[in-house]
Amino acid sequence: MTNEFEFLKCGKIRNDKGEIREYLDFPECSVGLIIDKNDNILMVNQWRVATQSRIWEGVGGLVEKDENPIIAMTRELREETGITPNFIEKNRICR
Repeated sequence: MTNEFEFLKCGKIRNDKGEIREYLDFPECSVGLIIDKNDNILMVNQWRVATQSRIWEGVGGLVEKDENPIIAMTRELREETGITPNFIEKNRICR
């Protein structure tokens, strides 16, 4: 059996109060704010293990090996909503 979360890396860091905190280091991901021609914001409602509930969130996911973040965003939008965008305006890539 493989662990579906094996791509996550865990670590520990000391904060400015001297306390040790754990963190997860995610691989590159692409998340978008999808706005339609009427300025409506498209969000998806998905089950998340961490919260044990459904939550509203922007469309996004992992960028696959050798994949461009814009292509990843287009793929995730199509996979999660069935929508293929007419264009994507790249405003910011956060790292």
